Amino acid sequence: MKTLIFNGSPRNNGGTATLIKELEKSLAGDVNVISSYKANISPCIDCSLDDEMQKVYRLIDEADNIIIASPIYFGELTGSLLSLMSRLQFYYVARKFRNTEILSAKKRNGALILADGGDGYADNAMSMGKSLLRKMKSEFIGSVYFSGTENVPKNNTAVPEHILAEIKEISINLSKIPAAETDHERQARIYPIILSEYNPAWPQWFAEEKANLEQLIGIENIARISHFGSTSVPGLTAKPTVDILLEIATTVDIEELIASLPNKEYICLRKEGNSLSEHDRVMFLKGYLSDGFADKVFHIHVRYPGNYDELYFRDYLISHPEAAVEYTDLKRNLFKDYEHDRDGYTAAKGAFIKKITDKARKEKST
Repeated sequence: MKTLIFNGSPRNNGGTATLIKELEKSLAGDVNVISSYKANISPCIDCSLDDEMQKVYRLIDEADNIIIASPIYFGELTGSLLSLMSRLQFYYVARKFRNTEILSAKKRNGALILADGGDGYADNAMSMGKSLLRKMKSEFIGSVYFSGTENVPKNNTAVPEHILAEIKEISINLSKIPAAETDHERQARIYPIILSEYNPAWPQWFAEEKANLEQLIGIENIARISHFGSTSVPGLTAKPTVDILLEIATTVDIEELIASLPNKEYICLRKEGNSLSEHDRVMFLKGYLSDGFADKVFHIHVRYPGNYDELYFRDYLISHPEAAVEYTDLKRNLFKDYEHDRDGYTAAKGAFIKKITDKARKEKST
């Protein structure tokens, strides 16, 4: 078992260092301790930095356990530790701009060790620590909080019995091998929600895929192909996924349509039945690779003519910039909680989308 400990304390024999040493006594396997004050690691200013963080990325990837240990300064983890942790931005940049998942699939245990000699307020430090563990794909299993360290005599490294008991409990939990990743968890990890600033190339992506569909299905079988969703609204922050509404002729057999698209390139999602009378009964995903997203990703929604609420929503956002801004703010807020929950993210937008669609329909009818 491999354990990686981040030490955010500047003191060699302070409360945090003492707690780390106590934990190490109970941990089996390889233990690596990275001191934020001693490591040659710059804060995040450029993703091409070449320093000791390259070694840390490898240790994070290989770790079974990740522990963040820090004294609490002004209610927060130390600045030195936060500076080092800013380099985790590397993972986000890889996902957002390269559609690449850098960190391996393995599940990791995560824990916090906090030492506080101040006013006893640890909420911010605890919240930040948990957030950083999530960035390293570590499941939080517990924490040790040693408060009142200002009352411990200088050079006295004795640890209270109740803190030792908590350390022991954490070590036992860390010794448990994390459960294997389920298929659902893997899907959520490799296909996360990604929000990007508007890309003027998106309309061209649509035009190219429209031509592909016309060739594969036949123009005579298509009533209309439309670009909708956030990528169709100029200036709007969006998932870099082009949504396409494919309205097919009423004479088209759905089985023949599915057969006409290469199944290795177009992944078919479908509910039971052959009718398209219900919303989103058939959809094709394109650009979903076995290890993440391709450079260009498409969602192709198949309908018979007349079922196009999304176009009302699109047109309203284009003609009402204030609504587009409101939608952007909503998506950014939801991203914090739903980065790895696509269904939850979509559902959480539902009320806003319905409200705007209803307004658009009413506006069109007047």
